[in-house]
Amino acid sequence: MRSDSPQATQVVELEMLRELTHRVGSNPLLAQASTGNTSIKLDGVLWIKASGRWMADAQQNEILIPLDLADVHQCLQRDLDPADRYPGASLETAMHAILPHPVVLHVHCVNTIAWAVRGDARAQLHQRLDGLRWHWVPYVESGLPLARAVCNSLRADDADFPADIFVLGNHGLVIAAENCQRQSIS
Repeated sequence: MRSDSPQATQVVELEMLRELTHRVGSNPLLAQASTGNTSIKLDGVLWIKASGRWMADAQQNEILIPLDLADVHQCLQRDLDPADRYPGASLETAMHAILPHPVVLHVHCVNTIAWAVRGDARAQLHQRLDGLRWHWVPYVESGLPLARAVCNSLRADDADFPADIFVLGNHGLVIAAENCQRQSIS
């Protein structure tokens, strides 16, 4: 396999997602037990962490499952939860699929939840996250309801600069990106 072939690129991207998943999943302040999930969209496939798998195990075990992204989008168009169609897929598959970003990281970060349960969370976070492209998503149930809420928040975005950080009320944090490479914030 040539190193510049689409297959080689996909292998590299999946390995980078596994490394990111392992690193985040190994931090108990970011992921507890089997909670949280990651995904990447590559060549029409949504690779997503399987339900019940531990993110920390991403480099030792195969925890990512491939889903046909077009089929997942068809489920969403019919108002069906793709997690029901794909046994073993993350409960948050719909949310990962609706985000336009290729890479999605969803964690139940202890610090984020400590802020996200406050009555004044949105105002407090607005001060702290000023300058970042972020949205507050009030609490809704996981699965399709959460995907709808995130989708609604995206509709309010400037199309040239969509949000890439979502603080989920009483739930956690979602970070979306173009790739898995580490970025520094200046």
